[in-house]
Amino acid sequence: MKFARALAFWSYRKADYVCAVTEGILSDLQSRNVPLSKLLFLPNGVDLEQFAPMPPDHGLKHELGLQDKEIVLYAGTHGYAHGMERILRAAKVLQERRPQCHFVFVGDGSAKPGMMRHAIELGLHNVSFLDPVPP
Repeated sequence: MKFARALAFWSYRKADYVCAVTEGILSDLQSRNVPLSKLLFLPNGVDLEQFAPMPPDHGLKHELGLQDKEIVLYAGTHGYAHGMERILRAAKVLQERRPQCHFVFVGDGSAKPGMMRHAIELGLHNVSFLDPVPP
């Protein structure tokens, strides 16, 4: 643990900038005497005006063959750090308990090919993987 802490402080000293994605991380970095001139606050978030709830697009549901389905959507990066295998496990449970539920993954990333293989291995018929689309 001491080595990890020393490595972190060394990294902070050598970095041009240190990015904080939450106010808690920013506060922690400030308490560790990381110079304010090095700190960037770039919070994760979403534009609620652009991504507000909308009525279902029945034409798109028909095009995707998902009419009469309840859609669970994951849109974004398909990376190993995102824990998407948990979503596949949930899809496995719901495949038999709620057959009207369908999971749609939109996007791309390093974990996508493995996720697609895993969905096949699990015998999932309630999962679709789509290519990325602009917002």
